Amino acid sequence: MSYTKKVLTEAKAVIDLNVRRYYWQDATDYEKDLKSAAADLMDFLRDHRSRDGYSIDIETTYEELCIYCHRTGEDDDETGEPLCCRKAMERWQADEYCKLAMHKEGLDHA
Repeated sequence: MSYTKKVLTEAKAVIDLNVRRYYWQDATDYEKDLKSAAADLMDFLRDHRSRDGYSIDIETTYEELCIYCHRTGEDDDETGEPLCCRKAMERWQADEYCKLAMHKEGLDHA
């Protein structure tokens, strides 16, 4: 049984300003070009007349989080026991005990 679930942890809109960075250009000059392009985009959004090729993408980040403590779920590599919180550990131990009991009774193949 998994004690983690895939959860959306971040979403953001990313706008490609179509600004090229040249190999000879340092980061400060590139930052100025990006700021200038961002200002141009703001003008575009105000007047709707520009034909520039801007695009907006939505980037999402998902993480496996513990269903009990909502932290990144980590498991012991050898046993698979969750290591993030006491509740997940106790649940894992109870599940393991049930599996062992079912195996002893021959009910694990049913």
